[in-house]
Amino acid sequence: MATVETAEEPAAVLGDLAAVDPLPTPLVDPATIGSSKDKESVMAERGSKRLRATALVALMAAVLLFLAVPARASSPVNLTFEKEAVAPGAWEGTVSGDINGDLKSFLTACTGPNPCSGRIWHVEFDWVIDAGAESFTAHLSGVLNNVTGSVVMNGTVVEGFLEGAQVHEAGQLVNAETLGFEGTIRVMPATA
Repeated sequence: MATVETAEEPAAVLGDLAAVDPLPTPLVDPATIGSSKDKESVMAERGSKRLRATALVALMAAVLLFLAVPARASSPVNLTFEKEAVAPGAWEGTVSGDINGDLKSFLTACTGPNPCSGRIWHVEFDWVIDAGAESFTAHLSGVLNNVTGSVVMNGTVVEGFLEGAQVHEAGQLVNAETLGFEGTIRVMPATA
């Protein structure tokens, strides 16, 4: 049978730590070294330490992952829009989805061999989204099919929320009288 004694270490060596250490250091009787009880005790202590260390590492990894990848900063911002012409080259409307607010878009250029004529127009627009802290301006360029009414543009947020992010817009003319368009805008913050 193993005999366990408690080691008393001098207070001068440990200083204030002697009062804090709640677990006495066990001494093993040399005559019992190698007994099955002694081995079980050492194995149980090692297993417990490994389990605690593994749990601590897993917890630290989870915290670092949570802090390193904010969901909003990397997830695309998806919006739908509807707008109507209010003046030549100017539209107003609304956006909804991940951000809700007012929309103004302005035709800034119409380029190509026959600018703003023919079936395909090469266009550039500034899109201004007014949505409080999530307001931004994006400069987009792309093509407008003057026969089908479809438009596809790509660009970048040039000012405000998510500045530097890439933007993709796809729209469709839904009312030729008011030059009303509806469509989607996708902002990719991970590209900023």
